[in-house]
Amino acid sequence: MDREKTSGTVRLVTLIVVLCSFIIAVGAFGYFNLTKLNETSKVNYTSRIVPIDQLTTIKQVYLRGIVKSTQAFAAGKQSKEACLQEIKDATTVLNQTWTTYKKSVNTLVSRQSVHKIDDLMSEVGKSIEQLKRLVQTNDKAAVSAFVSPRLVTEIEDVVAQLNQLLTIYFDSMDRAYTQSQTDFQNLKFQFQLTLFSVIVVALLLSILVIRAINKLIRALKSSHLETYKSDTRFRSFIQNAGDPILIFDNNLRVVELNDAVEVLLGYTKTELLGKKANEFVVDYFDVSEGEHIQLIRSKKSAIVERKLKKKDGTFALVEVNSTEQPGEGSIAIIRDISERKNTEKALQESDEKYRYLFKNSPAYNIIWELETFQIKEVNQAVLERYGYSEEEWKTMNAFQYRPAEDHEKIRNFANEMLQSDLKIIQNTWRHMTKQGDEVWMEITSHKIIYEGRPAILSLANDVTHQRKAAFELQEKKEQLKLFIDHSPAALAMLDTNMCYLETSKRWITDYGLHGQQIIGKSHYEIFPEIPPRWKAIHQSALSGNQEKSDEDYFIRKDGKKEWIKWQIYPWHKATGEIGGIVMMTEVLTERKSAQELFQYQFENSPDIILIVNRLYRIEKINRSVEGGLSAEDLVGRDSIDVLPEETRAMAMDALEKCFKTGENIEFEHLLRPGMYVRSRFAPIINEEHVTHVMIFATDITDMRKTNLELQQNEYKLRMLTEQISDAIILLNERAEIVYITSVVTKVTGFESTDLLHKHVTHFIVPEDLAAGQKVIEQSLSLPGVSLSFQFRIRDVHGNIFAIRGDAVNQLNDPNVKAFIVNFRVV
Repeated sequence: MDREKTSGTVRLVTLIVVLCSFIIAVGAFGYFNLTKLNETSKVNYTSRIVPIDQLTTIKQVYLRGIVKSTQAFAAGKQSKEACLQEIKDATTVLNQTWTTYKKSVNTLVSRQSVHKIDDLMSEVGKSIEQLKRLVQTNDKAAVSAFVSPRLVTEIEDVVAQLNQLLTIYFDSMDRAYTQSQTDFQNLKFQFQLTLFSVIVVALLLSILVIRAINKLIRALKSSHLETYKSDTRFRSFIQNAGDPILIFDNNLRVVELNDAVEVLLGYTKTELLGKKANEFVVDYFDVSEGEHIQLIRSKKSAIVERKLKKKDGTFALVEVNSTEQPGEGSIAIIRDISERKNTEKALQESDEKYRYLFKNSPAYNIIWELETFQIKEVNQAVLERYGYSEEEWKTMNAFQYRPAEDHEKIRNFANEMLQSDLKIIQNTWRHMTKQGDEVWMEITSHKIIYEGRPAILSLANDVTHQRKAAFELQEKKEQLKLFIDHSPAALAMLDTNMCYLETSKRWITDYGLHGQQIIGKSHYEIFPEIPPRWKAIHQSALSGNQEKSDEDYFIRKDGKKEWIKWQIYPWHKATGEIGGIVMMTEVLTERKSAQELFQYQFENSPDIILIVNRLYRIEKINRSVEGGLSAEDLVGRDSIDVLPEETRAMAMDALEKCFKTGENIEFEHLLRPGMYVRSRFAPIINEEHVTHVMIFATDITDMRKTNLELQQNEYKLRMLTEQISDAIILLNERAEIVYITSVVTKVTGFESTDLLHKHVTHFIVPEDLAAGQKVIEQSLSLPGVSLSFQFRIRDVHGNIFAIRGDAVNQLNDPNVKAFIVNFRVV
């Protein structure tokens, strides 16, 4: 009995141990699966929700941070600085978010997709840098044109790739949710089976089994709660997405939407739920239901443009990115493109309008490429004015309607426009018509981008007739002014009111009127001391009489008696009526003031004359230096600083010595590149002190060149004459002697100083002058041909003797540039 008890106890204990072990094993198994399910839920959240949030952030930054900011700037609603700052901030967020995302990429997304987006974002980044440079120029039109469609198109490509990644994550979340449900059901079944087994095996241990099952159920509920929370987060993401999102079932009925859809269409969520797509998609029936679904399934996603009807009856143009949700329908991400379409339409209308204006403008419009010079477009006015057909223009370049001498100018102009930031330049150019007529065009050149290449839009105005008339008028004015200005007599032209119209320089000088603006003023205002008898003479001339006097006088305001010779006669207008009088006077006063004489000599000296004070500053200068500063600009400047670097030390030493010793100093130096002068420093002494230095600068550039040429010629001729015993003379193009050999001196007795720069006929006897002149004329017309001659010459003592020789015209030889005449005594 005891043995049976013991055996029963042992069996019971064994059973209990076995059951407990079974329960423990089942519990351990359940705990393991619950832990695994919990970890799976965490992984699902980390690997899906976080990347979705990152990708969505990138989309929003592109669309709202960059595109909207630049559009606001182009519309004038935002400043350049604010726009650049927003672009900078957006770029920083983009780079940080994308870098973080790439580090967390898992096996859900292929590396190839990420690399593709990486490349697209890199291209967009380059465009953004270019956009920033455009914003810096503050050119809103250029920014607007760049953003749409180029930048928007590039960003849309990136967004499309991001949407594909989002679709992958959404699909993955759906599969994870489905798998979680399956795991939950399997685990639940296992626990129910275990519970049943435990009840059958040992009812007494049911409480423990029930507790274990309850514990398992609680764990499963916890896992289900996590899955539910994950689903809630997914729906929250959809709800808070920036773009409108619609979720359809397999019958294309709306089962879910976010607030952005309500804002876009004006319907409430309740009104839209259950609606079929064809109830608010206007052009839905362009594709049947079956074809639409098949399109999505075949490509897994489809991007199409649609027109949606809003609740108020208006329409919205949208881009729909539809993605299949296997077994559950599809998700449609919607982007409102109404504004973009309106912008594209406006751009098209603007392009058509400007093209019409270009073609029909009365101005002469030509578009040509800066790099190739090819003509791209011309308008009707150009066709009519130049005579070329439109087909001919298409094969022409910018050189073909310009004279050859302007080709280098147009090349330089093109290089300047390509290399500089200039946008508009105005010039006057010569053009040639097909018939060979020369026309002058006043052209405003605009640098533009045409068909992706730099080009010039030329807006031209034909000024041929105006230019010709202006030239003729200016020529007559210049002739009249030249005649008046340089008339040896003091001359003044006045109108009928005795107001000055023109005066000669001599008039100003003779009457001490320097510095006065007398043009337009009355003669009696300038000379209030004129007595009545002179006014009577003026009135007589205004009546048509010519008056003159070989000797007369008038008393100046200062009491000085001025003797003059004068003539006064009327001048007539084109209508024949008297327009005024012309007075010509000549001062006969023997003595003029020293100041007037000096002033006249100072202004009319062929030399450059300047007066320098003890501070070395220029107080007065008579003329500008060609290629340098004007006389007005030079006054007050440091006389040393305006000289070339290599001349300054020499000039400084000369000035210092002149001021210190009062000695005259003379030396030659470079005044500006290519111009040499001989400067003479003369001290001006006041009260035994040198207060100023007057500098006379004579241009010796040509003389230096001549001396250099003479030295070269002498060397060449010396080399020639060393081997020749005949007398040799070199003549220039005017038949003047520029070189003789020593034999000439032996034969004629004339030294080189006696003959240099004299005409070769100087020592030919009068009877033979005609023969000598004939040889010269023949030699001029026959360069390089040796011509023989024989005539008589006279030596230094007057002796006459005959010579025979040859003359060769070598003026065209760059190494000679002279007539070579050799002769011997017969």
